Amino acid sequence: MKSNRYTCIDIGSYEIKLLVCILREERLFVLTQKSIKSMGIECGQITNFDKLVNQIKKIKELAELDLKQPLENLILTVSPISVLVESITGKINLDVNQPVNSGDIRQLFRQVMTQPHSETHLLVGLVPRLFKIDENHIQNPCGLSGMNLEVEAGRILMPTTTVSNLVHVVESSGFKVDEIIVGSISEALLALETPEMYARTCHINVGHSLTTLTVIHDGKILHARSLPVGGRDITCAIAEKFNISEARANELKVSYGKVLIDTTEKGDHQVIYFDDSQEDVVFITRGMLNKVVTEWTFKLFETVTDHIVEDLRLREKDYHYRLTGGMAELPHILHALQHQLPVPVSLYRPSMLGVRDTKFSSLVCVAIFAHELNLLLDASSAADVEQAAVVETKKEMTPQIEHILPMVHAKSNAPQLIKGEMTEITPLSEDTDKTVSVLGKFDEPPLRDERTSITDDYMDQKLGNSGVLVKFLDKIFNENEEETFNN
Repeated sequence: MKSNRYTCIDIGSYEIKLLVCILREERLFVLTQKSIKSMGIECGQITNFDKLVNQIKKIKELAELDLKQPLENLILTVSPISVLVESITGKINLDVNQPVNSGDIRQLFRQVMTQPHSETHLLVGLVPRLFKIDENHIQNPCGLSGMNLEVEAGRILMPTTTVSNLVHVVESSGFKVDEIIVGSISEALLALETPEMYARTCHINVGHSLTTLTVIHDGKILHARSLPVGGRDITCAIAEKFNISEARANELKVSYGKVLIDTTEKGDHQVIYFDDSQEDVVFITRGMLNKVVTEWTFKLFETVTDHIVEDLRLREKDYHYRLTGGMAELPHILHALQHQLPVPVSLYRPSMLGVRDTKFSSLVCVAIFAHELNLLLDASSAADVEQAAVVETKKEMTPQIEHILPMVHAKSNAPQLIKGEMTEITPLSEDTDKTVSVLGKFDEPPLRDERTSITDDYMDQKLGNSGVLVKFLDKIFNENEEETFNN
């Protein structure tokens, strides 16, 4: 049975999360998921290279111990910091006597990705919206014939220095980055139902230090932004109010915190923290804690809605709002968001066993997003599958495409962060024998290392955690979007 294994990592300011899963016959099986405290990164920017590398090495060891086999290739999930989303079209001519195949789609994507863009940004992703064959909208063009093939897509660009630093720190930890995906964008696309894809919807991911907003309308990604607010603001407010450490404040927030639906209620008088080691005795009740949590959660969403109205120039009443992120697990948090936005709001969390916490929703969506695009391109990304036939050779690739991933994979001999604008990046060594496809995948999967000679029997025992795979492309390439929405 052909399988596709995906290893995804999300390097947040509070936690580093790692997910390993296999997608088989339209089902997602979670092999392992790990999280560890993050060090050396704040608001998506690396502040201490060595500390961050050590933490990534630790989570890698934990996952390998659980799987009983090494991990190497992975998908890097990044936050939409200074992300540019460009609406772009591409068009190629077809042989009317030959049906469209995955090679034609790769050629079309290459034509889109090699179009000029800002020199200070790196192209990290492509989100196709719809295909056309001879001006007819098509859900999946493979197997059909026509004179020309066209695609409308969103092209994702990020600052070169931000991407290069993250890739450098991950690969210094023993991994090899196969692909880079903006987690909030893939999460928004998967978290939304088909009618929402073609209505006005704003996806909000509340993290530790950043809150990301992804705005989608008519199947197009209009905005992807990050705001420097998050759960840490609430933690700092608790620490300052009661004169306790941030670590203790975060522990209390996670264990006892909730948003008060009635802000006038006196609250629970149960004492949850007591310290008489100093002159001033400190004690905290549930009611005292939750008043602070409620006040600052309201402030957080007030900042978000101000940005939506004043900076993005959106009419907030015209949008539906979907919430995810680690902070989304705070009880009654939707009440605070509903108070700021008198429109429908909802919470999304993965439905797979083992990853039902909203903090893992981004990694689940990234894996499914990558898998569905691989199916479209007929590419294989698994490290443990049969070696696929190489469709493209390096000689066939245009010079522009050859430089997309080598720029991302650039390394320096010393672990130094890149400061300012990057004007020159060292490409991959010329002796590499791997072929890079337009989406950052290797068309030819790496050969199995001797350490991975363990049979698949152990993996098969891990397949108890499963869930139904959402048909992601059906939502993007919905031929009957207007009928679906009207119904």
